[in-house]
Amino acid sequence: MAPKLTDKHIKLPPFAPLRVKYAAQVMSHTVAAGISTLVTFGVLPPEAEATAAFLETFDRLFNAFNSGSRTSNRKMRHALNEKSGHAEFLTETLLWLKSLHSNSSRALPCIAGWCLTIRALLLLWKDLRETQNLQYLFTKRLNQDCIENLFSVIRGKGGHLDNPTASQFRYFLRQAMVDSILLQSKSSNCSEDASTFLLNLTALSKEEKQPSPQLEVETHVRSADPDPLALAMVPELSEEDLALSLEEQNVLSYIGGYIIKKLSAASIEVCECRDRLRGSLMDDASENEIFTRKKLYTDTHGPNLQTPSRKFFDVLQKLELTYNSSVENLLHQDKIRMRIFNCLDKGISRQDLFVCSADPYPLRKFVLNLFISIRLFFTLKKNNMSFSGITQRQNRKFLK
Repeated sequence: MAPKLTDKHIKLPPFAPLRVKYAAQVMSHTVAAGISTLVTFGVLPPEAEATAAFLETFDRLFNAFNSGSRTSNRKMRHALNEKSGHAEFLTETLLWLKSLHSNSSRALPCIAGWCLTIRALLLLWKDLRETQNLQYLFTKRLNQDCIENLFSVIRGKGGHLDNPTASQFRYFLRQAMVDSILLQSKSSNCSEDASTFLLNLTALSKEEKQPSPQLEVETHVRSADPDPLALAMVPELSEEDLALSLEEQNVLSYIGGYIIKKLSAASIEVCECRDRLRGSLMDDASENEIFTRKKLYTDTHGPNLQTPSRKFFDVLQKLELTYNSSVENLLHQDKIRMRIFNCLDKGISRQDLFVCSADPYPLRKFVLNLFISIRLFFTLKKNNMSFSGITQRQNRKFLK
């Protein structure tokens, strides 16, 4: 239910860089929804709801300071204006932060910093509205990432010289401008700023950089001769085998909604089969949709959050159980993706999902390939984490 969380979020190893994204990913709406779902199932005690509420408040606080568009489905992620509710929320949050206490005798610098930042934003918005007649404000623009990106490049050009002289700074700046490298690394801690140079060497080069390919669902060529090794590993699933835990069912339902969302944007011919995949959160509550409902930002069924139909969910359960029972035996084989595809494809009959007279293979291929991409990603991620091991030492700055 919190796919982005790793051991680094809890036990940061020594010398690892401190990144804001770790805090944003822990104190997120997704983690809060996952905790609340586990409380509903009795996996966590009722007291954990307070933790979920704490994370939800900070998620909205992060959103309030990162608004980059006039409208957004996320709470407080839209632009700040008179009717957006930001002023009321920030005022309430300021009082809430002042009431927080820690077990330590010393005050927490982060709480004091948040209080200072909130007061500064409220005063700035009041001044801009009254003196400049500003209608709305994108709070994401209120940062110093552009100057930090510049300074990081200057430090890099100077051999990580933290305190260059004025003459050295000027020399490094001129060199960076000529090299046109004022684009920070993808792993940097700042978002890319909008500054550009009027002259750069890359524009004079005949060889243009090719854009990095987007992650696409891998195509699969239908084979007349299925892989016998993969087919031999397809288990015969009985009704007793189709018994995933409630937590697994909720995650599987959320994955099904993600597949439907991607399918809506794909260039696949619309047919009755495609419509059968989509369910509705407006129907009676189901135990396998609790996590999805808690992920909703509003009570309405928004366009960015889907849920699978009962028929599609049953198919997803078959795919999940087939994948779990066969993937360990296929991981050491070559062409693992093709083998898993053939293995899962055998378990889906035409009557399970498809009712129209058109060829259902493109739709089935898309669903299976996307499901395999999701499951293989987390399988490999889990295996890599187990291979890397957990160090007992932690980053001292992280513990402060």
